[in-house]
Amino acid sequence: LDLAISLTLHSWPALTLAVQHSLGGPDSAEKRDFLAATLSELLLANPSMDEEDVEDVLLQYLTDEFEIELEDNSEVDVAYRVVAWRGKLVAGEGGAVEELEAGYRAWKERGGQKIVVHRGADDEESEGSEEDDAMDVDDQEAPELVRTKPVPEVDEEGFTKVVGKKRR
Repeated sequence: LDLAISLTLHSWPALTLAVQHSLGGPDSAEKRDFLAATLSELLLANPSMDEEDVEDVLLQYLTDEFEIELEDNSEVDVAYRVVAWRGKLVAGEGGAVEELEAGYRAWKERGGQKIVVHRGADDEESEGSEEDDAMDVDDQEAPELVRTKPVPEVDEEGFTKVVGKKRR
């Protein structure tokens, strides 16, 4: 169960980002490993512990140790997967860990370990604008990366207008 929880937490983007940016201090990676060990102990000691209890532990730990509050509800999925792994392992499904390891290796090979955050000038917007931004992205054209040469102007007599570099 320790391995299953550890691999699940390592593949959780919110926690990976917090560890990469040392939001929990210089020992952020150790804090992630401690969370995995603690969750494992709690789940084995309390068979009645469900997804909501795991969510509460995850959120409280992230708030206390990494000083972050999640708004993406990703802890719901992580809690579900952790409790599901406990169920599989308690039921004696031996191939469950191998399945998890294979999935984690594939995720890591795809570059899942490195998470990049792009911050723009409008990151300070209200929560409701995120949906509007997603819709605006589809409507906008990508900016031109390479300057194109302007089309020369031809007057009525067939002469081409010469424009200096400063007037373009």
